[in-house]
Amino acid sequence: MSSRPTRAKRWLPVLCLALAAAVPAAAPAAKEKSLVAMSLEDLLNVRISVSSLVEKPLDEAPGIVSVITREEIESSGARTLDDLLIFVPGITPGQDEQNARGYGVRGLWAMEGKILVLLDGVRLNEPLYGNTIFARQFSVDLIERIEIIRGPASAVYGEFGELAVLNIVSRGAGEKGGTAHATYGQGRETCNRRTVSAGWWGRVRDVDVSVTGTAGSGHLGNGDYTDKYGETFPLERFNGQDFWTLNAGIGYQALTLRFIGSSLKQETHMALGYDADGIFQPGPERALSTTFDAYALDAKYAWTPGAALTITPRLTYNRSHSWRKNEDWVFDVVADPYEARGYYRDFPDTRLSAGANAAWEMTPDMTLVLGGEWTRETIQARLPAIAAGDPWGYYYFYGDDTTKVTGTVRSFFGEYDLRTPVVDVTVGGRIDKSDRFKAATLPRLALTRRWGDWYAKGLASRAYHPPTLMTTYWQDPEIQPEYAREYEAEIGYQPSDRALFRLNAFAIEMKPVIFYSGLFSNATAHSRGVEAEARFQWTRGRLDATYSFYRAHYDDRENAMAEDENGNPVEDVTLGFPTHKVTLSGSLKLVEGVTVSPGIVWFSRRYGRSCLRFWDGEGEDYNAVNRVFASTALVNLYARAVLPSGWEFGLGVFNLSDEEYPSLTGSYVGNPPVPGPSREWVARVGYSF
Repeated sequence: MSSRPTRAKRWLPVLCLALAAAVPAAAPAAKEKSLVAMSLEDLLNVRISVSSLVEKPLDEAPGIVSVITREEIESSGARTLDDLLIFVPGITPGQDEQNARGYGVRGLWAMEGKILVLLDGVRLNEPLYGNTIFARQFSVDLIERIEIIRGPASAVYGEFGELAVLNIVSRGAGEKGGTAHATYGQGRETCNRRTVSAGWWGRVRDVDVSVTGTAGSGHLGNGDYTDKYGETFPLERFNGQDFWTLNAGIGYQALTLRFIGSSLKQETHMALGYDADGIFQPGPERALSTTFDAYALDAKYAWTPGAALTITPRLTYNRSHSWRKNEDWVFDVVADPYEARGYYRDFPDTRLSAGANAAWEMTPDMTLVLGGEWTRETIQARLPAIAAGDPWGYYYFYGDDTTKVTGTVRSFFGEYDLRTPVVDVTVGGRIDKSDRFKAATLPRLALTRRWGDWYAKGLASRAYHPPTLMTTYWQDPEIQPEYAREYEAEIGYQPSDRALFRLNAFAIEMKPVIFYSGLFSNATAHSRGVEAEARFQWTRGRLDATYSFYRAHYDDRENAMAEDENGNPVEDVTLGFPTHKVTLSGSLKLVEGVTVSPGIVWFSRRYGRSCLRFWDGEGEDYNAVNRVFASTALVNLYARAVLPSGWEFGLGVFNLSDEEYPSLTGSYVGNPPVPGPSREWVARVGYSF
């Protein structure tokens, strides 16, 4: 069945008029203060290092890069990273096991360790499967900017950088002062969010100090959820979240130290299925909790023995405890302790990385960077007390009855940048030598050029997604890395300081495809498409529009390709993701300090596949269920007032027309669609000093 008819249609004309009204009929007076501190010219000249070993302006960076500025974050009223990333071309939200939120990139399921997420340059991906669970633990009130590579970056980062990289840059660098915010969101049936965040940054003697933190709770969605056994229940009872994050940094001369700690606990419903006699065992009334804890210590020192040479050693220690289930739920609900293995997870992980790179500016037009890195990771299978003395019968890794496995990777990387009157060239690559698979060679070539109001880029690279230790030793000891070849081209045009246009095309090939959930195949995946952006800016506001289109194909049709409700293949469309996405967003200054910001995201038709389990008289069986979800428009509206005293007040509504937009999984693992948030009224108060 298609989802109910969209109610956003009645709101679209209103919001489009609001956006159109923001476009000035004539040039504003020069004395008016700009709504945003950063002009479009400044944006193109922002120096970023997310796509390269050398800082470069955005229009010269060797990658298809989007930057979300602090001004855009504040004026949009964004509640979470989801609210920001949904407006980025080629990025689409998705759903994984146990209500874990993730993303697809350009029509390909990336909730498999294929998006690298960095916070101030420190890796956040959990080690068991390589994911970052996108929840509310990243407070948007504490973000300076977000840099997104829409494309491969393994030549720079190695693992997890196959399809995209997200670098979150915190506030505090070069600032003095602080901020505090509180946000409340009310959904259809329940409170969707309660969040507080605070940060302070300044200089103590000769030391730069920054401390930020956030904490809160809420619910992921609203409405009735039907699980894979046909049970229906209110989602609000089983999708709560509790979270906190702490980020502290110290800088003294060339030394930088950083500590990051975060915790996320989210709930899910879990039915037990049919027992050996065919009697259905419904899920308990209380939710199963899944916890993600992560801590990181990072130290680096930028030593400059000469004016043209910088050597930067770096040491990073990560400790994670991801996908951990609450033991009391498992062993209270499941009578047989060995059957409980399917629910219980307790795998603490440590990761130590040591490396250095040397950047030599040979001439003003030539730079060479060389470096290396050594990484050692250890995962332990922590046994519950009930299994003491019998690890072989309860938990073990492939090969023997050990409850601990270790892996080591040695990496070597380099980059050469050359500026010429004709074209700027970036050539480089990375070699990762693991003790689990053959050395991975990851080359990259980028050609960029700016002339007048135009710029162009041509990119070719090889990326990869290595299987994690957990995947190798727990699920398939023979699995090998997945490799991707990608070709990209981008052209940009800035006719004035008030307009910017960008258009890019891409082609990706991935093989052999890894579905980390245990569905490993020798399939090949392809995706090709275009992405376009138009940005307009003036002293009283801004208007941004984007369009994304893809055609993708997996050889493994059952696990990834879309089908209609009758099981007929839908060519070049993957599960979970729309082939078209259009976004409109903007801000209009009504009076000094007061802005209103509408936003619209339109998704074309989506396809989902889940399973319905039943008892066939001899055992548990299932049927695949295909569903088609009609095109949908999500509409947001947010008003913000900033007072000279430093106080800030915001009021908004998200999903204004209360559309049903369920979260879908981009691979066939049997999970039914999860209802998304209903219309949500949001109030925010903050103070900065």
